[in-house]
Amino acid sequence: MKISILITVPLIFIMTLPLYARGDEIGLGQAYSFPEIRPAVSIFSGYRSVDYNGSGSAQEYEFLHDSISGGGELRVFHFPHRLHLDLDIKNRKDYFGDISYAYKDIVLLRGVTRTLFHNLKNVYLGEAPTVSDTAVGDRLYEYGISTGISEGSVRFKTPDFPLHLYANERFVKKDGTVQQRSLGGAGYFFTTEPSAFTNGRVRTSRSRDIDWETTEYTIGINSHLRWIEADFSHTEKRFNSGGDTVLYEHYLPAGSPEPGSVRTGGTYPLSLVPDLKGSTNTLRLHTSYTGKIVASVTLTRKNRENEYSHAKAGYFSGVFRFTWMPTTRLTFYVKYKHTERDADDPDSVTIVDRDNPANTYSDLSVRPPISSKTDRGSLTIRYRPLSVLTLRAKYTFEERRRSNNDDWYLPDSTRKNIFSLSGDSRITGSLNLKVKYTHKSIDNPAYNVEPDRSDEGQVSISWLPFTRVCTTFNYNVTQEKRDNLIFVGPDGPSESPGPRRVTRNGFFGTVTFLITKDLSLLTAYYYMHNRIDEDLAFLDKVPNFDGGETWSDARRYDPGVPYWQTANTYTANINYKVNEKLNLNGGITRTRSKAHFEVTAADLTTPESIDSFSRLDIIETAYSVKGSYRLSHGFMVRAEYRYTDFDDVVEDPYDDVSDGTAHVIWITLSRKWE
Repeated sequence: MKISILITVPLIFIMTLPLYARGDEIGLGQAYSFPEIRPAVSIFSGYRSVDYNGSGSAQEYEFLHDSISGGGELRVFHFPHRLHLDLDIKNRKDYFGDISYAYKDIVLLRGVTRTLFHNLKNVYLGEAPTVSDTAVGDRLYEYGISTGISEGSVRFKTPDFPLHLYANERFVKKDGTVQQRSLGGAGYFFTTEPSAFTNGRVRTSRSRDIDWETTEYTIGINSHLRWIEADFSHTEKRFNSGGDTVLYEHYLPAGSPEPGSVRTGGTYPLSLVPDLKGSTNTLRLHTSYTGKIVASVTLTRKNRENEYSHAKAGYFSGVFRFTWMPTTRLTFYVKYKHTERDADDPDSVTIVDRDNPANTYSDLSVRPPISSKTDRGSLTIRYRPLSVLTLRAKYTFEERRRSNNDDWYLPDSTRKNIFSLSGDSRITGSLNLKVKYTHKSIDNPAYNVEPDRSDEGQVSISWLPFTRVCTTFNYNVTQEKRDNLIFVGPDGPSESPGPRRVTRNGFFGTVTFLITKDLSLLTAYYYMHNRIDEDLAFLDKVPNFDGGETWSDARRYDPGVPYWQTANTYTANINYKVNEKLNLNGGITRTRSKAHFEVTAADLTTPESIDSFSRLDIIETAYSVKGSYRLSHGFMVRAEYRYTDFDDVVEDPYDDVSDGTAHVIWITLSRKWE
């Protein structure tokens, strides 16, 4: 990780700045003397044992290997110096580090680095027609990505004037292997070449190595200029792709009626991950936060470029905010944002046959990208008629205008109107209520997931019915409707005959019991239910010239296909402080998730109904037991055991879900000095 800034800068200042300094003057000849605070140091070391079977989804974000762990913390306050260091290493794929240093308020420096490992699913493609370099039928091939994020910042302040210079760094690294699935053979082109696979198409699965790095550097300056505060910053951002940046697949001669008339057979690139670069300039101005009126302006200019295709995009946004508080009970908030997006792509791209460079195609046209201009304005009114009641009303208008939209079958403009009303009330000393209602209407929505209109309601209650019982409840419901969907096919776009209706429900509640001053119990329940009813479009197969079948241009619909999603989560956690030395904690969480859609059209149900391939039913149960015991001379021992059972109820061999269990035991010994 690029954390040199986190180490070199504090060393330079520690060596060059004086080790002692007088306290700041706070009066006539009077100085404040900071009390002496002894340094605090703690270290720990431990061992983590892991045992798992089946899918890594049982512990999706755990590096499932035994490991030695360790770390510690250091706190030093010796005015004018302040230093804090925190290090926690769980394993070589999962660790956290935080270092900060300050000299008075003149120099502030901080660096944070953390990593996380993600176990990825493996989609089983079944038997032939399949090509796999990870062994056909091997559902348990391990894929995983390690993500590391390092951030560093340093700020300098002039001693006697509010002027700051600052620099920030952000470095993100992802490395590991992922499953790359693709359709080889002839692709979507028809071919008459004899093959064991239908139309020469073959499903492929392979392991793909990735080594991606994203770096972002920012420098800036800000100051308080009497009634105005100003900030200007410049950012440079880069994405560098490593590992398997491009893959190759074998394709058969394509074209009809003569194979090869469109493209000769060969090995061509696919799924390229390009390098990217960009820069951002931002200017912020705002008035001081005193008085009844506050205003601010933010201007941003961004540029992005694909270094492989040289596609470019430029962005400009301006945001204006205004706050007026005529009385302590009434406040007005106004916000306006203007955004421009200007994209430019090359007119064509080139592909080359890796086995025979003579097969080069450089006239593959590219659809022009969408450029747009967006204006969004909002007005919010907050009114507090009573000390226990606060009311809010908000109206938002947004308009987006597009160019090159015809090539993408999108409307030239989209308008949104959003109204919301909300209120917070302390009904009694132990009962608080929050409610909110939002109505949204959209003219010419661009995408099928956007509704023509929607209504959303939210209710939140916090209640202390008894001294030792605390409860919270949250419920939200959303209903959306879209009159017609737009489907794009070989004959262009067309509207579905029926509407799209969406209903979303969610509930979350907790009840906490303080049984005794040393024993507490937390219970929680979460429920989610979503339903979507919409037309499903598909094409018919018709005979072709060689006696086979191909897809026709005639679009058909299965009307009102329902799709359900449900999830139920139950949680219980108990904490018991046995005595001053021993503390125990235990918990259990059980989640069941289901999803399914149901088709009725005959062509979609024979010879096998397509909805059978998308049914989801998963039960995940997690148990945990933790404990800590204080020994003499500042020592402490901690132990943790976690068990997770991931159960695929459907047991579908063609989905990306499979059973798995995982046991994790972690024991550490720590020592603290103060």
